[in-house]
Amino acid sequence: MGLPWGCSHPSFNGHARGLLTSLFTLLLLQLGSAQLRVVGPGHPLTATVGQDVVLPCHLSPQRDARSLEVRWIRDDLSKTVHHYRNGEDLYGEQMEAYAGRTELARDGLSAGILVLQIMGLRPSDDGQYVCTVGDADAYDEAIVELEVSATGADPHLSLGGYEAGGVRVLCRSAGWYPLPQLLWRDARGQHLPSVSQTHSQDQEGLFEIEGAVIVTGSMEGPLSCVVKNSRLQQERESSLHIAGKNGTARVRCSWPLRLS
Repeated sequence: MGLPWGCSHPSFNGHARGLLTSLFTLLLLQLGSAQLRVVGPGHPLTATVGQDVVLPCHLSPQRDARSLEVRWIRDDLSKTVHHYRNGEDLYGEQMEAYAGRTELARDGLSAGILVLQIMGLRPSDDGQYVCTVGDADAYDEAIVELEVSATGADPHLSLGGYEAGGVRVLCRSAGWYPLPQLLWRDARGQHLPSVSQTHSQDQEGLFEIEGAVIVTGSMEGPLSCVVKNSRLQQERESSLHIAGKNGTARVRCSWPLRLS
C-alpha cells in the first residue's frame, strides 16, 4: 500500500535530520580547530627609557602555541622584532636595533601566552607592534601600542643680554621624550609667550628644548620656566626673581643660573 501524496516517511526524516546535525557539528569543530584568535591588551602601554617592558599577547580560546609560528613586527616598518617557530627563536630577519634585546617568554606558550620582553628601552622603540600567529591553516594578529617616555633634567636658566627694551632670559633642558612643552609663567601664574623656541635630538633620540622670553622693567616677582612631558604628566620647573623696575634678575631658588 503506497503512502498518501504530499506525505513523507517520518523515520526517514528523523534519520536525515540527525545525520545533517552530526555533519554540521563536525564541520564546526573542524573550523574551530583551524581558527586562531589573537588578543592584545586593548590599550596603550607606557614605559620609560632604559626600563624593560613586557608586550602582552595571547590566544583566545587558550591553545598550545609551541608548534605555531609567532612573529612580532613593527607595524610602521613591517620588519621583524622577534621570530619564533616550532620551538626555536630565529634571528635571521631580526632588525639590528633589537639584536640581543628581545625574549619570547617560553613558560606561557603551552597556554597560548605570547609575551615579548624588550630590554633597555630606547626612544626609537616607541610606536605600534603587531603580534602575529599562524600555522598552515590559519593566521591572526593583534596590535600593541607602546608609548616610550623620558623626563629630562631641571631647566637651566641664563641671561642673554638686553633686547627690545628688556633683558632676554633663556631656558634650556635636555633628556626628554617625546618632545616636551616649554612654558613661561609670571608671578601671577599667567603664561608668557616665548620670543623664540628651538629643539634638537641627540644620538639616542632624546630631545633638548630651549626657549627665550624678554623681561621688561614692568615685570616684578618670580619668573618660572616649566618643561612638561604631556605623556607622563610630569614637569620640571626653575625660576628667577625679577626685582625692581630695572628688570634685574637674581636667583630665587637653587637651580643654576648662568650669565651669558
